[in-house]
Amino acid sequence: MYYHHRPGKAKDHPLITKIIHLADSMVDEMKLGTSGEVVANPVKPKILQALGFAELPIEKFEEDIKDQYYTALSAFL
Repeated sequence: MYYHHRPGKAKDHPLITKIIHLADSMVDEMKLGTSGEVVANPVKPKILQALGFAELPIEKFEEDIKDQYYTALSAFL
């Protein structure tokens, strides 16, 4: 997803780009893996609102994200 760090620029698949942007920011905030970025890429309130959230929904999805992360990670260890 070319514009997942700048979802407002996505012309093709803007909803999927916003979702990937949100997910990327959430896992950065949760310190799960790294893409080499020094700081998490913040999600603008406009993007959160477009996806139906007032803030990053980390608490809502944290358990599922961690379960899937560690399951995927175990395949490589």
